[in-house]
Amino acid sequence: MHSETVSINAGSRQPRIFERLTAAQLAAWLAAAGIIAVTRVLFVPQRFADYETYVLLIDNVYHGMSRLGFTVEPVFAALFLAVRVITGNTDAAADLLQYGLTALFLLSLYFLIRAYRAEWPAVFVTLGLFAPLLAFVTIRATPAYAVMALAVLFAFQGRLITIPALLVAGLFHPSSVLGVIPVLILLAQRRYGWLGWLNTHASRIIAVLVVLAVIATALQTIVVNAMLDALSSIGQLSKYIVYLESTEVSSQSGTIDQVSIYDRIYSMLIVITTVVAFAQKEPRMVVMRSYILVSFTIFLLLSFSPVAAFRQSIFWFIPLLLTFPWRSAGVRGPVALGLMLASVALFIFQLSSVLA
Repeated sequence: MHSETVSINAGSRQPRIFERLTAAQLAAWLAAAGIIAVTRVLFVPQRFADYETYVLLIDNVYHGMSRLGFTVEPVFAALFLAVRVITGNTDAAADLLQYGLTALFLLSLYFLIRAYRAEWPAVFVTLGLFAPLLAFVTIRATPAYAVMALAVLFAFQGRLITIPALLVAGLFHPSSVLGVIPVLILLAQRRYGWLGWLNTHASRIIAVLVVLAVIATALQTIVVNAMLDALSSIGQLSKYIVYLESTEVSSQSGTIDQVSIYDRIYSMLIVITTVVAFAQKEPRMVVMRSYILVSFTIFLLLSFSPVAAFRQSIFWFIPLLLTFPWRSAGVRGPVALGLMLASVALFIFQLSSVLA
């Protein structure tokens, strides 16, 4: 089957958003939802990172002190104000938004599984890698990640609704600009048949990706240290140091971490998954090669800013996980069980990093 004619379901028809989940998909989602719900009950909103920041944002919006467009996005300025008026209390508003964030993440994951017809291991890997952050911390960014995942699906189908979806994601959070270029390239590929050469040169491209990843890893610490020194010496630019911090939470110590072990492990995971995904011959993954290639290249370019690289990776890694052919790639039986248990363990580990 020619890669340019394959649909998201590797069949002749376009998927319907509201098709029912299979028993395995539903069981995986219910298990993930149960883990997240228990976590939500065990830890009050004040225990999670950025809670005080959101209290300040809500207060600033309510009292008219927020600089819209810089401090908070317009969509969330309106939401924060509405919730603050309804609750009559800033802390109560922040609590309500926290609980709403968890519900939004679970609903978004549910509908993305249905839309992508994702295999159940994708649910657990997403749980372990991203749920601690997206379900409990990033009130403004989580909707952007969800809408961007839909935009990728629309681009895969060659639908022009992709562009409005990208604009909506940008209204939720400006960081979505980090994921726009790969989506537009995928849309152009699906509508105009571009980048067909990726299908015949996959092995060479994989080799180049590995070499680039090794070079980026070797230079990462050197470049980050140089940039930290440069920003620290310029008072007006010192506020941007946060983008060069490790993604590992270190605010409690008040120190600036360089590239941490966590950053390197995460980058290694990205590299391995990208190479494996690029090598897949399943029709959906063949079509996704351009999207994966461009996204991974941007990730490497941003790797000298660990925070920016991590945020960018979420925009494309979730669609990759939802599209990946887990079963045909050998993830079944004991391997699938091991992956599930490892994902739950990773969720618990990462939970500690988002607790204030």
